[in-house]
Amino acid sequence: ALDWVEGWNKPAKGRIYRLYSPELQSAGQDVAQLVAGGIEKLPSDQLAPLLSHRDMRVRLRAQWALAERGKESIAIFSEIARSGPSLFARLHGIWGLGQLERRMPGVAEAILPLLTDPDPSIRGQAAKTLGEVRFVASKDSLTKLLGDENKRVQFLTATALGRLGDPSSAGPLLDLALRNADQDAYVRHGVVYALSLLKNGQAIEQAVQGDHPLAVRRAALLVWRRWKSPELARFLDNSADFSIPLAEEAARAIYDLPIESAYPVLSSLLTRGDLSIGARRRALNARYRLGRDEDARALADLAGDGRETVELRLEALDLLGKWKSPPALDTYHGGYRPLPERSVDVAAREFGRVAGALLASPDKNLRERTIELVATLQSKALEGQLVELFRDIKEPTSVRSEALRTLGVLKAVDLPKLVEQGLNDDKVTVRTEARKILTTLDPEAALPILSDV
Repeated sequence: ALDWVEGWNKPAKGRIYRLYSPELQSAGQDVAQLVAGGIEKLPSDQLAPLLSHRDMRVRLRAQWALAERGKESIAIFSEIARSGPSLFARLHGIWGLGQLERRMPGVAEAILPLLTDPDPSIRGQAAKTLGEVRFVASKDSLTKLLGDENKRVQFLTATALGRLGDPSSAGPLLDLALRNADQDAYVRHGVVYALSLLKNGQAIEQAVQGDHPLAVRRAALLVWRRWKSPELARFLDNSADFSIPLAEEAARAIYDLPIESAYPVLSSLLTRGDLSIGARRRALNARYRLGRDEDARALADLAGDGRETVELRLEALDLLGKWKSPPALDTYHGGYRPLPERSVDVAAREFGRVAGALLASPDKNLRERTIELVATLQSKALEGQLVELFRDIKEPTSVRSEALRTLGVLKAVDLPKLVEQGLNDDKVTVRTEARKILTTLDPEAALPILSDV
């Protein structure tokens, strides 16, 4: 263990602690001797007790050595799985039978009785192993085990049924989703994973209908997500069975996967104020990625809507500013999703509709971001408002300096006079911005001013 003595600042010294246990040292030597001696060379009657060894490395080597011996190990694994001296030994017995089943079909029959074992760990691993080896004869027993009282057993059994691949298992799995009622995320995942393997499209189609409980419809939705199905857009329709939780789940799937053919429907959620900020941001960014004239209009409308949250309005402005040259990384989740360059004209036009009202917004952050966008989109029609903001000493210094910077970018008509006012301003930030503009506007006049700084 390493200790920097006085916290994280690294004061050029430290301490190193070495932990030592004689018992662990001797245990390690024991394992080293077993491994060095070649566990796989031991006779079967000496390998079997090693399935209870405290070190998993030894247990696994013993299991693999027995499995390599084939038919003679069936009885050993079966006996240990049924009544071994420890839980570890019994689990390795089950796993060993699973190994043998892959080479000698039919061996897994010995695992079936363990599905009713009193220990849930044994029941769960028995179900898991039967699924992994695709032991079709276990279907009925596994279906019954879906009703087990233990959640982990339910999860492992569901995934096992999925691996068996029988489409008729869809009904019992959806029944489990109903009983679980979204309470246990692992059970829900097990059901969804299994249903996605079964490929029973008819059962999923029936499960999404509005007359089914929410948990069943969510499970079907998540199956469609795993299939990357455009049908997910149906959860976004403003129909009688519209559900906010399911619409948000579908929005996550459609945007994040992505399923771009469903983006037009997703984008329609932008104006729904009853959805979470995450769902609406995905709709906002879907608008941005679609890049149609109507999408730029929707972004501008949202930015100018005083009823919306400042957070969402600022993001809409940011996306309008990036309209021409989209970044390579997704503007919502940061994944690599480049877009081609686009004409800035539509973004500039739609921004111009709402910019005047935004410059008069009571929120400082909105005013600042709008001023930045005036420079980015070259909205010269707003020069007059920017001059007023710059000259208004009641405005925050950051707003006034940003207004002056933007006027410089736009090469405003009265820029020399504005720079002169800025140079004589009592705020340092404003004077600094004025000096920057002057160095470009009139370098000779700027030289003596800069030398006095």
